[in-house]
Amino acid sequence: MEQCALCGIEFSPDDTKEVFESAFERLSYENLTMPLCCDCVIDEIEGGGSGIYTAACEMCGKDFDLGKDSMEYASHLEDGDSYSLRSSWDDLILCCDCALQRDGIE
Repeated sequence: MEQCALCGIEFSPDDTKEVFESAFERLSYENLTMPLCCDCVIDEIEGGGSGIYTAACEMCGKDFDLGKDSMEYASHLEDGDSYSLRSSWDDLILCCDCALQRDGIE
């Protein structure tokens, strides 16, 4: 058992990994930067929390913070656009800069 870094409850990392990888098929549980229970990890990933998850861009190779890059990507979109950094990933996990470049967004 581990203790969640955000809410403090004890949780099973194996159970959380299973739920996490089922909910976020493209993401790897091993890329979380801190131990989080199921509820907190889902809330943080869906809510765009910074400092929670890092990934390597499959285009440029840069390590990036998913929450930070998601907020940056969203700032380049039209108001009301439901498109997001994660929804822009077709076959590659991309950082904000590479996703903007590929999508032709300035």
